[in-house]
Amino acid sequence: MAQLIKLQDFVSRYESDMFKYPSQFIRLKQQRWRHLKNAHHNQTLVHPENDQSSLKDWGIDDDKKGWQDRVFRLFKKTKEVEEKSPEPFTGTLHEVKSMFLEELFLHQLKWASSTMLEKSYGVNTYKRDSQLQFWLRDLPDNYFVMYKPVIQLNQSVVELDTIIIGPTDIYCVTMIEGEHGAVYETTDASFWMENGKEELKRQNPIQSLQRMEKVLKTICPEKERQMSIKKIVYCPSGFIEASESISFAQYVDLRNEKEWLKKMQSNSTPLKYSQLKVAERLLSQCQTTSVYRSEWESETKEKTK
Repeated sequence: MAQLIKLQDFVSRYESDMFKYPSQFIRLKQQRWRHLKNAHHNQTLVHPENDQSSLKDWGIDDDKKGWQDRVFRLFKKTKEVEEKSPEPFTGTLHEVKSMFLEELFLHQLKWASSTMLEKSYGVNTYKRDSQLQFWLRDLPDNYFVMYKPVIQLNQSVVELDTIIIGPTDIYCVTMIEGEHGAVYETTDASFWMENGKEELKRQNPIQSLQRMEKVLKTICPEKERQMSIKKIVYCPSGFIEASESISFAQYVDLRNEKEWLKKMQSNSTPLKYSQLKVAERLLSQCQTTSVYRSEWESETKEKTK
């Protein structure tokens, strides 16, 4: 599962230490999966939603001791009022894995919207975001995802689409979601035509990709990033008929989606220093809107960095 390092303008743990949290995420994920798999094998697994070991596995102990104590007191109190222990979970290992991925996704949202001292509001709106879930679940751990980041650049603020930072390349991605089987014609510089049950005009996604590329090149010049930038128009439900030069971007649709994803997933290159530096540089230019946790501040103050 790819790592969500930035979600819109929410505060992120990765902003505080880009060189710490990627490896910690991988370690905690592997640790948690081993626990669930062993418990399932030994028939001692309770439903993962009721498995309190996930608190420790997912780094609650990273937080200040006072905050940690409050969390455990809450769960201890809940446990004391239960009449009996939860029944063992008897589902298949495949079901356990599905619930584990859902748990992992929710913890990623937590990491991408809170730190020890701060939190951002509105993250619940992304719990059912199918596009975000797709990028995280279909790419491996060595990819970083910045989902609709808000960038501050030259006294202006711009919201981008999806940036995926791999070990060797940076991907600017814009996704076309529409009617299944629709055909998208690249008619002109401003608009594309969606031909399905109805004929619709859509803004040319290449414009968004070019803006993203320009921002990336400004923040991370080529000599500093040592990584190529690739522009992707992703259409998982239809077909793109390109009338313009393919050099503008790579088009991924129903015809080549599986092949493209397989190639991305087969990149087993470990996390690289240059990849971490690019991610750190981009995060430093992101806008963050958050509030101090009430347990740390007598008065909660909103701030924008």
